Amino acid sequence: MWLARRAAGTGLERAAVRVSGPDVAALPLPPDRAAWDRAADAWRAYTVKPGEQARERYLAAAACAYDAPEAVTAWWRAQSTGPARSGAG
Repeated sequence: MWLARRAAGTGLERAAVRVSGPDVAALPLPPDRAAWDRAADAWRAYTVKPGEQARERYLAAAACAYDAPEAVTAWWRAQSTGPARSGAG
């Protein structure tokens, strides 16, 4: 939600958000380092082997790290349109 407020209207589509380098650098990190590490591990696992279960593990770990309510997780789930791309290819 932080990024949605910061970068609203920057994507090519109405609901899209364009993420820039400065946006990523300014992203507030969760205070619980262990929870953040678990979310990062879950993200890496998702990028290696994308799928519903891996995505759900990542969403759950990220929600825990940020203490996000289910509504935020549901929003991210709805925004997910397919497997993660590693940039290789």
